[in-house]
Amino acid sequence: MVYQKELIQAVGETILSYHTIIDKHGRYKFFGHAIRNLSGYNLDDLQGANVKDYIHTEDVPTVFNQLSNLAFGKTDILLPFRFRVSDGSYRWVESSVTNMVNNKHVNGYLVSSKDITDLIEGINRSKIINSSYSNFFAKHPFGVIHVTMDGTVDMINPKLTEDLGYHLLHIASRPLTDFFLPKYRRKIFHAFHKARKRGVSETFDVQVYTLANTSLYVNLTIIPVTHQNETTELYLVVKDISDRVDLQENLRKLSIVADKTTNGVVILDKEGNIEWVNNGFTQMSGYDLHEARGRDISKLLKSGISEELRKEMRKQLNNGQSFTKEVLCQKKDGARYWILVEVTPVLDKNNKLERRISIHTDITTRKAAETDLKSLADDLHKRNRELYQFSYVVSHNLRKPVANIMGITNLLESEKDDPQTVEVCTRNLKTSIESLDEVIKDLSQILSATDGSTELSVESIDLNEMISNIQTSLKDMIGHSGTHIETHFELPVVVSYKAYMYSILYNLVSNAIKYRSGQPPIIKILVNISDDAVYIVVSDNGLGIDLDKHAGDIFKPYRRFNFSTDGKGLGLFLVKSHVDAMNGKIGINSSPGVGTTFDIMLPAVSYKQDRSAKDLSGSEKRGVLVG
Repeated sequence: MVYQKELIQAVGETILSYHTIIDKHGRYKFFGHAIRNLSGYNLDDLQGANVKDYIHTEDVPTVFNQLSNLAFGKTDILLPFRFRVSDGSYRWVESSVTNMVNNKHVNGYLVSSKDITDLIEGINRSKIINSSYSNFFAKHPFGVIHVTMDGTVDMINPKLTEDLGYHLLHIASRPLTDFFLPKYRRKIFHAFHKARKRGVSETFDVQVYTLANTSLYVNLTIIPVTHQNETTELYLVVKDISDRVDLQENLRKLSIVADKTTNGVVILDKEGNIEWVNNGFTQMSGYDLHEARGRDISKLLKSGISEELRKEMRKQLNNGQSFTKEVLCQKKDGARYWILVEVTPVLDKNNKLERRISIHTDITTRKAAETDLKSLADDLHKRNRELYQFSYVVSHNLRKPVANIMGITNLLESEKDDPQTVEVCTRNLKTSIESLDEVIKDLSQILSATDGSTELSVESIDLNEMISNIQTSLKDMIGHSGTHIETHFELPVVVSYKAYMYSILYNLVSNAIKYRSGQPPIIKILVNISDDAVYIVVSDNGLGIDLDKHAGDIFKPYRRFNFSTDGKGLGLFLVKSHVDAMNGKIGINSSPGVGTTFDIMLPAVSYKQDRSAKDLSGSEKRGVLVG
């Protein structure tokens, strides 16, 4: 780009740095320094380039149409167009163009441009804001009135017409205060004054006349719009609250009645937060209105209602259906109590859930009676089962020695003169009587284990000492069989029912030795302790039991599954009876030729004495209470 002195003289000082020159085809001939700085391009970028390549494609027809219609020597302002700068973005440009195509020194269009991007974007934002404002005004869920500073109402939205019946002509032709009941007009006048003079907004509940000449409760909010600390316009938001007022009046009447009932009555919002409680609720839970208001009722009463149940209740209430449930709650003092909760939904005029009314009936006594009845039924079932077992023992075990005695006495009566017969009968009679005595002792043991008549006493138990005593009692069996007993106790001391614990471990150990395989018995006793129970595992490597055949008879009296050694079949029956007496559970896992494992769980019991277990020397030991 080489320029003669004549060109500079022709264009003059106006070119300087803010002008460009393009030929009639749109190719650049000159590009000022300031324009280069603004666009980011240098001379090499634009040399021989066409301005069409930099103007947005949508704007090219408009720009070149204006250029083609511009007469020689005339100047015109082009419509704003978008120009692509060096970073690839577009800027809005306003250009002044002078046609100097026929000037032999210029031979093109002299263009002066300025960046108006901020101006254009501001205008666009203003359009968006105005459009959004119009939509907001028209679609606002409450009635809206626009008031100018001279008190003229120039706009109302459709919702106001829907609620009150008025159109703009009705309101614009009368003073605004005329539409409110007289007792509110002074308050409204002062609120208008504060909004106009001080820019202070205010909201309150009032009654307004409708077009049908009825009155309607509304919430009125006066909103001043200020600019540079001066109020320029006012908006009135009018919300129909007639449903709320009617509901409040109904709830007021309900509260008068509810406060006289002994049932708990709670009024809650739609989310389950307490708004009002009656005296019956306070008497039942310990919480008064001041303590309960605003609290989530489930959290206040620690009812532990699951999220799934909450969803089900909300679904029913939203459908206008009542919800009933028995719930275990906690009083203010920590005591637990049962209530029957009956929740009734309160719907608005659009059938949307607005509030809940919850009626609480204390059913603690009834639940306790149900628990007692269930316990009684369970105990009766247990007794019936034991009676069946007892009848089995009587019919099978007691009948045999009695029959023998009867037969011997008959024989003695007929052969009383035969000394040899008398001697044999006497010897057999003694044997039968001893057998009868054994059966009676067994029956006594069975009854004492199952009838609950034995008074249970809780005491400290040293497990190591108890196992040592068992080993002493079974010394001959252990020595003869080569038995090895392994123990692992998480804690050496527990607090439980000593007699039962001893019987359980004694019978399991003696059974493991008695029904051993060909190898020396290895008996493992593990005791693990949690916060609320003790878990006992006793395992052996003995003969094992075929559970597929005998699972149903394992813990029944006089059931034996191997006759290679002496036994009565009472050991496991007594173990199960003692575990049941302590409200525990016992399970078995066994395989023939492999061995048997018993798993026992004994729950904690209530123990009002000092829980710290002590040994005989008085030193403290760690212990857990079980049973």
